[in-house]
Amino acid sequence: MTLLGGCSALRVSYDRADTLAGWWLDRRLDFTDAQEGAVRQSLRDWLAWHRATQLTDYAKGLAALRPRLAGPLSSDEICAVAEAWQQRLQRAAEAAVPAAARHARSLGPAQLDRLERRLHEDLADDEQELAPADARRRHEQAVTRWVERAERLYGRLDARQRALLAEVIERGPWDARRWIAERRARQQDLLRDWRAWQQAGADEAVWREGLRQQMAALWVSPRPAYRAHAAQLRQADCALMARLHDSTSAAQRDRARERLQGWEDDLRQLAAGPADGEPAPLSGGR
Repeated sequence: MTLLGGCSALRVSYDRADTLAGWWLDRRLDFTDAQEGAVRQSLRDWLAWHRATQLTDYAKGLAALRPRLAGPLSSDEICAVAEAWQQRLQRAAEAAVPAAARHARSLGPAQLDRLERRLHEDLADDEQELAPADARRRHEQAVTRWVERAERLYGRLDARQRALLAEVIERGPWDARRWIAERRARQQDLLRDWRAWQQAGADEAVWREGLRQQMAALWVSPRPAYRAHAAQLRQADCALMARLHDSTSAAQRDRARERLQGWEDDLRQLAAGPADGEPAPLSGGR
């Protein structure tokens, strides 16, 4: 729920999601003109489906959660909410698989080489920002990220709440280095499989099933050690969120309910139809 951002920002970003996503993809793959047009249409089609079928459900999810913020929330309750939202994300991702498989199959070897370079650059940037070598710096950044997320919902945290986050994170399983290592392994898996399917001339059905398996690995890692770590991390996230919520004042809980109401209103407005305006052309790769 803390990923939604500000109300006006949500509306603006959603109405331009096809352009933003297209630019992001083109920067990493450098589409041909034919690929660009096809990808653009697929993004529009997916966004139209998502707007028509998913946004009202998201709004209902926020509406159901809003009154619960007035009282205490247990760790199990928070995990259940998180699981419900993960299922929503999975439905949205699954709907994109057929088009994604078709477009991925159209890529050439040079485009996969470019993708590898871009992913490596992205990961290096994130590693430098999120997982510096100094342990104290990593801890400070982890606390900062939690504070930013929490304040997006509750408003400004006081010194006691910030100290709570710092203390629990210091003793907990949060480790940006492990997350970076898992991301690197996932990228290597993706590139290995895509190159193998490309070299074998695999048909679209193979690509679809392969992409489904790769998406499943985003939710549940195929590597047992990281899978166990992720399960531990989910429980720790829920427990920390429950403790933080328990520490909030009546004013902070009121603020949280107002934020959810604003996001809900935005989602309902978005579900009613797109804003006017033509999207800009993709230009990320040129």
